[in-house]
Amino acid sequence: VNRLAAVMFDTWRVNVEESSRVKGVLEKVVVRMRNTALSGAWAGWVVSLKEGSRLRRVCAKVIGRWQNGVLSSSLAKWRENVAAVKGLSVLGRKVVSRWANGMLAGAIGTWKESVEQAMKFRSLKAMVVAKWTGS
Repeated sequence: VNRLAAVMFDTWRVNVEESSRVKGVLEKVVVRMRNTALSGAWAGWVVSLKEGSRLRRVCAKVIGRWQNGVLSSSLAKWRENVAAVKGLSVLGRKVVSRWANGMLAGAIGTWKESVEQAMKFRSLKAMVVAKWTGS
């Protein structure tokens, strides 16, 4: 009985040690996975920070150039040209719209005249038919 109990106890002890070892290995794997996920997020943040810094430097250069007198005057001239082109575009749309409306009004007027003439002919035909039939 003691031998059987000793064999069972040794088997239990080996299983507990193996289970502890597997648990330790799995904990290390989980820690590595977490670190990998965090390192990816950290790397992404670092890249975004560098890109933001680069963008700020580029914007500062552009604004500095705009503030330069020569470029400032050319920028003002460009804005004036854009405003003039935009104004001409709006004016052109108005002219085309009025022209199209005028053509439509002319077409409607012609149609109205032809309908009025057709009505006159219809009444004239009715009068002729009434005279011929004696009604």
